[in-house]
Order: sequence, then C-alpha cells, then structure tokens
Amino acid sequence: MKKYSIDHKTFPHSAIIDGGGKDSRKEAAFETASKLFCVTGVGCGTCNQCVKIKAGSHPDFFYIDEDSLKVDQARSIIKNAYTKPSEADFKFFIIDNAENMRVEAQNALLKAIEEPQNAYFVFLCENHRALLQTINSRCQVFSLPSEGENIANKQIADMAASFAPAFAGELALTEFFVKASELPRNVFPDFIFMCKQETYKLILSQPHKRGQFLSIYDHFDKLSEELVYNPNLFTLSLSTAASVWEIYNKDI
Repeated sequence: MKKYSIDHKTFPHSAIIDGGGKDSRKEAAFETASKLFCVTGVGCGTCNQCVKIKAGSHPDFFYIDEDSLKVDQARSIIKNAYTKPSEADFKFFIIDNAENMRVEAQNALLKAIEEPQNAYFVFLCENHRALLQTINSRCQVFSLPSEGENIANKQIADMAASFAPAFAGELALTEFFVKASELPRNVFPDFIFMCKQETYKLILSQPHKRGQFLSIYDHFDKLSEELVYNPNLFTLSLSTAASVWEIYNKDI
C-alpha cells in the first residue's frame, strides 16, 4: 500500500482526510497519530506508544468506524474528549465514514472541534464537501490522490460544461440535472462546485441576466448543504432543476 505522509508537527487539532481509498485514509490518520504519540516524535513503530496505536489498544486513541454516527454517539465522544488523558498529553479521535454522520451528530461535534482542548479530531471521508460547511470551515483538509481521479474529474468537468446550453429550455435543464444524479455520490459535491464555476462565467458573459445568475450561484451554496440532508440524488437533482429554472425566469 502506498504511504501518504502528513506533517504531524503542524497538524491541526481538527482535520479532514479525504480522497484516496478507505484503507489509505485510515493509514494516513494512524501514521499521523503514531508520530504524535511516539516518544521519539517520528513514529518509530517500536516504542510502547507506537505499538499500542498499531494494536488499537492505546487508552487515549480512538478509532470510530460507524456506518452512520448518531447524535448520542457524538455526545459520548465529546464527553470522552473533555476527560483527562490516561497516558499522553492529549486524546486522538478518528471518525471514519464521516460523510455518513447524521446532521445532528455533525452539529453536536461543532463545539468540541472549535474550542481549544487537549484532543485531536480527524474525519475520514471520500469527499470533504459532503460534510456540513460548518464542519469544513473548522477543519484543515488533507486530500489524498485517488485512483482514476483524473478520469473522474474530466467526466464531471465535461458534464458541467453543458450547464450553459441547458438553459435552452426547462426540459433541457431537467435532463442536465437528472443525468448528473447518476454520478457517484462521492463526486457529486465536485459537480456542484464546477457548476458554480460555470455560473460565474455566465455572470460575466450575460450581464442582462446578472441578477438571475448571481441568485443561482448562491443557490448552489445552499445545495451543498442540502446534499448532507437529502441522500436521494435523483430527488435532489429534480428539485434543483426546478429551482434553477424558476430563478432564471425571475425578473431580477
């Protein structure tokens, strides 16, 4: 497995590791934790601290791998974070599958990750944009390269490039977003981001529709949040098409 190195000396107390695969994200987080806990500071792999991290038995190290973290579990993590460490000077929490966390759980964790404390929080996910913006704004993002990333990016970019022509009619716009709903969920946030870029181009190229496109641009920001609440991409895409078409035809 390829190694991904993150500088532990400047590692923030709240971070997101995305991209790569599940194993590579986990490996990067464990490696960073080992370096922070290690008595030599380099992640030697042989000291008592490193051995415990690798074995998952360190009393101040927690790897949470839930399919969908619930609010009561988040509150338990917070309570744990505010208790005194057993061996180290801090505690280290890794939350895997972070993009599947319940919205209530994400909101519950906000206070813990924004206030100074003796704890690290690391969220592992396929795409950081799938998390609430409030979580993203409080974390530093470390993105790992993914296999086939260039191919996926080209596919999304090609699709987003068809955004402007889709304004030819309501049906065309609906078909545009329905096609987008077939994208893998982990890349859909990137599609939204690229649509925002295309909207910005339209703001510049069509000044007579500036007000409408500015409102559509703002709508895509809200859509990123809605993606967290609405797991059905098809339904979300249909409602987006209707909203964008309505905004486009407003007299602004």
